[in-house]
Amino acid sequence: MHLSSKTRYSIMAVAELAVLENKNAEKIPVSLSLISESQKISLSYLEQLFSKLKKAGIVKSIKGPGGGYNLAKDSKDIKLSDIRFAIDIEAQDIQTICPEGGTCTKGFKCNSYKLWSKMSEKINEFLDEITLQNLLDNEF
Repeated sequence: MHLSSKTRYSIMAVAELAVLENKNAEKIPVSLSLISESQKISLSYLEQLFSKLKKAGIVKSIKGPGGGYNLAKDSKDIKLSDIRFAIDIEAQDIQTICPEGGTCTKGFKCNSYKLWSKMSEKINEFLDEITLQNLLDNEF
């Protein structure tokens, strides 16, 4: 059980967005190319991620010249689990680690099903306790 690369990159990108947004008092929209450059994440990959983040209400986009992205909420109101579930909807369910929802292809639950289920639950609880602001302040 691990966090998907989509989740990891999304958390990194949203954290970078928050840092860059906080650097300017006017809340000028941040371009994805700036995040791409600073975090070494492909621009096309960021576009896919931010589309999902926007749909989930974590970021908002501003169109036109000088456009880009801003956080849609205050960083203290965005939980890391919100980011994870916006990007990786399968992460909400143990079925993503068990091909048949806990039932092995051989027709029975594997011996480690409860382990994976509990681990998934703990990861979700951990990310649900940490806000974006906690991450920025290294308070977790």
